[in-house]
Amino acid sequence: MRINCIPSCTCVVLAAVLGWSTHLLADPAFEQTDLFVSGQGGYHTYRIPTMAVLPNGNIVAIAEGRKTSDSDAGDIDLVIRRSTDGGRTWSPIQLLYEEGGNDPITIGNPTPIVDQTNGYLHLLFARNNERLFITSSTDNGVTFSTPTELTNVAQNFNYDWTRLGGGPTAGIQMTSGRLVAPIWLNKTIGVPDTYRTGALISNDHGQTWQAGSVLSVDATLKGTNESAIVQKADGSLLVTMRTNAGTPARAASTSADGGLTWTAATQDASINPQMTTIKTSMVRYSLAGDNDVNRLLYSGPGGTDRSRMNVWLSLDEAQTWSVQREINTGPAAYSELAVTADKTILLAYEMGQSNWTERIALARFNLDWILQAPSIKPIVNGDFEDTYGWDAVGTTACPAGWTANDNRQNAAAMLSGTFAIGGQGHSAFMPAFPTDDESQRREIRQATNSNGLGTQWRLSLDFASEDPGNGDARSLSMGISHGNGQITLRVVDADNDGRGGIQYYNGSWQTIAELQNTVLLGNDVTATPLVHHLTVIGHYDGDTPTYDIILADPEGNVTRATGLTGWLNAAPAIGAIPSEINFNTFLSTGDYLVDNVVLLGRDVWLPGDATGDGTVDDEDANILASHWLQKYGVTWEQGDFNNDGRVDDLDASIMAAHWQENQSGHETALPEPGGTALIFTALPLLAWRFTGKHAGLRPFLCRLVQRNQFQESTRFSGKGLFSSRRRAIQTLKTYLFQR
Repeated sequence: MRINCIPSCTCVVLAAVLGWSTHLLADPAFEQTDLFVSGQGGYHTYRIPTMAVLPNGNIVAIAEGRKTSDSDAGDIDLVIRRSTDGGRTWSPIQLLYEEGGNDPITIGNPTPIVDQTNGYLHLLFARNNERLFITSSTDNGVTFSTPTELTNVAQNFNYDWTRLGGGPTAGIQMTSGRLVAPIWLNKTIGVPDTYRTGALISNDHGQTWQAGSVLSVDATLKGTNESAIVQKADGSLLVTMRTNAGTPARAASTSADGGLTWTAATQDASINPQMTTIKTSMVRYSLAGDNDVNRLLYSGPGGTDRSRMNVWLSLDEAQTWSVQREINTGPAAYSELAVTADKTILLAYEMGQSNWTERIALARFNLDWILQAPSIKPIVNGDFEDTYGWDAVGTTACPAGWTANDNRQNAAAMLSGTFAIGGQGHSAFMPAFPTDDESQRREIRQATNSNGLGTQWRLSLDFASEDPGNGDARSLSMGISHGNGQITLRVVDADNDGRGGIQYYNGSWQTIAELQNTVLLGNDVTATPLVHHLTVIGHYDGDTPTYDIILADPEGNVTRATGLTGWLNAAPAIGAIPSEINFNTFLSTGDYLVDNVVLLGRDVWLPGDATGDGTVDDEDANILASHWLQKYGVTWEQGDFNNDGRVDDLDASIMAAHWQENQSGHETALPEPGGTALIFTALPLLAWRFTGKHAGLRPFLCRLVQRNQFQESTRFSGKGLFSSRRRAIQTLKTYLFQR
């Protein structure tokens, strides 16, 4: 029987009739150009990029032009470039402000603020980091007024400072109209502990300013400076700050009164737990309402030093940063984000081939490009399609950053992004929870704010393994410790035919029938490895603890072994939690790769409930839509409800089957993607409503409808999607007519 797919025009009509957003994002797009190149335009070095998007669409990029060196002090001017076409092309570099000709006067720390009410652009800056000034433009950044001094206002900060500067990051205008400019203060030059953060605020469009309270800092943070501020959806302010407290060198605070007072600054590891001392950027991309959702963007280095510029996306007002995309892999330092009216994202950042002072580049991209990110909070930032990484495994030498006898160092190498994590005789283990010693912190799960994983936990990872075929085929073993015992697994190919399985160890290796005779291993080390997704689920909430193993092959086919009780040494106590995850090849002549290791825990796992709030609702649908068609690195919290390592129509069907259920009436079995086709046409449209996406919608609908002509599924066994036609129709009404 031929299935007539829904025409794309019908989708548009449905969107219009049902009141959904018709703003459609373009396909993923990214481009980059140079804004300021050191050595050009009469300046030795350009540093400290800032940006502002004006109401008329003009964009200004401002930086420090350092005439004779890259030093923070000396003859430094403010320079500017302008764009009238969304950042595609730029005017020549122009002098914005300088003093003293060639005298060593430092004009720096630019902090622009746009007043959306009147279109004015205000710019705060410091002179020799001793005096603070403001200049304004009423013609969209073409000309600026004679600077007015604000040093006397800054004297009102409740801190005995001797040096100060703006941001140096763009300030914001709150929804109330208040202008807020981040400020750093310093008591003693060269003493990081004496840096503090505050804000200047204006309630009359920049005519007058007042100083708020300085953030309190405990001794462990060793001062805060170089901050960025956003307004949260609840109206409060959130500030992210540089610290000198070690790893991570970030702190955060909030204000409930528009910047007048702040909570005590606390260390923040939510973005990059290994973040170095750096100026970062944080901006709002969208706000809930008008058929949109809350999104924040953050930029900064993704490694342990000033390199690997990344951008992060948060869907929960900075509680977590669930999507991360790398901009470049080389040297990179200070950055500044901005968003245009058409939702193009701009990132100005310091970068270069050998040093991050070589140039300030501008990256232009859209939200879809960020959502193409290959992994979410990876422990190993390896690329399985990279044959270099695979070749490096096929040796007895230690991969870069590894040792033959220090598995803690190897765990750190995994965290920092080593491509190949295993060779013969190598092992690594990581604490499942942060230790008291921040230098040993290993955050390998996305769940935060608790010391336990609840009554059920899930460990997911992507792995590939190769077997040289010379007799000993134990290519990968993994242990999940829980104090008094351990789940020990291995991938094995007993007869070297390239087909193997997963076994567990309880004093001897035991075959798991459901997970045997699977293509897990490759005998050709030069070939691109097959990447599998493995999920281990621990059920520690009953009289007898058990665990499940779910294996998804590169095609997404899923096999499961459930209710396993094979433990090394002893079964865990009720409520026990994993304390350590380890990988090793000490018995193997084969090698392996592991990526995207994530450990999550909850008391209740309701199918379709990505957020863990006990209900399948709009927020869960938005998360699923945001990670649509991602492969590798996705977990339950990103919408992978069937544990196959991808977010696709099968996960959509699970969400549809459990729409608006709550934990009191949840079903533990995952539904089979069979049943009524109409419900599947509703969920992608719902996702479209939340994200504005349309790319691939029509073929997606076709695939769903065609797939659901079959009551049998090659991926699941179990009950059908709906127990009755009545439930399907009722859920469809919920989607289409009660939204």
